[in-house]
Amino acid sequence: MTVSDEPLLLSTEQVADMLGISPRHVRDLLAEGVLPGVKLGHIWRVPRRALELLVERALEHFDPDTLADRLARIGQVEVAA
Repeated sequence: MTVSDEPLLLSTEQVADMLGISPRHVRDLLAEGVLPGVKLGHIWRVPRRALELLVERALEHFDPDTLADRLARIGQVEVAA
């Protein structure tokens, strides 16, 4: 799919699939204002760019070292010394 073929607005199901969460959780994020969206009638749609910005903002604060430390504490990964 090329950029021009990508839909401008995504359904809650599409967003859920992309983020690995449930459509219900997507609707909760929309209702809380965490994720910007447009309600067309009774159906929520999420602008693709809003989803991209949400992920970009989340990654700005991502610290792989902190994640590795947390996972090591719960036995999920081994951290090299």
